[in-house]
Amino acid sequence: LDSCGNRADVKEECNLFLGTICEQYRPEIDTKPDVGNYVCRDINCKVKIGDGIVEKKNGESWCGYDGTIGDGRDVVGSRHVKHTCFMGEERVEPCEDYRNQICVQSNTDIGNGNKFTEAACRVNNWRSCFDYNEKDKQKTAEKCNANPDCMVKNMNIAKNFNFDYCVPRYSPGFDLKN
Repeated sequence: LDSCGNRADVKEECNLFLGTICEQYRPEIDTKPDVGNYVCRDINCKVKIGDGIVEKKNGESWCGYDGTIGDGRDVVGSRHVKHTCFMGEERVEPCEDYRNQICVQSNTDIGNGNKFTEAACRVNNWRSCFDYNEKDKQKTAEKCNANPDCMVKNMNIAKNFNFDYCVPRYSPGFDLKN
């Protein structure tokens, strides 16, 4: 018997440490095995990102967005989403509604020009941006720039009426029905 419990004459052995796992044959994603109903399936994922197909390693996670993000330009009704490659399957985990959470990611160099991406949904601290606004513009800018969820925006309303104001970098959303 092979490592999947099939009769002998299977061309390969599954090995988790080498990137495969023994799984039951699924016609929608596997090539039919010559013998038995099990295949050695790759634990990495092939996912569509933009216009291309990218291979992600097992355990890798990354962010997905509905459009432009940051600098107050998030698309109305959009949501940040965390994707994870788990044992050859892409899993999708939406961050909280109304951009109360945003997806952030980091890339780690793992050698040979390869990167490993890790992502997480974290609280969007947009509410505190408005608390930083003071009459002292220098203090406003210092406090605002110290928070990665905030940015200083110049409000140019009229010829002699312009000022800097601390606003959310990732615009909040609201439930418009209630």
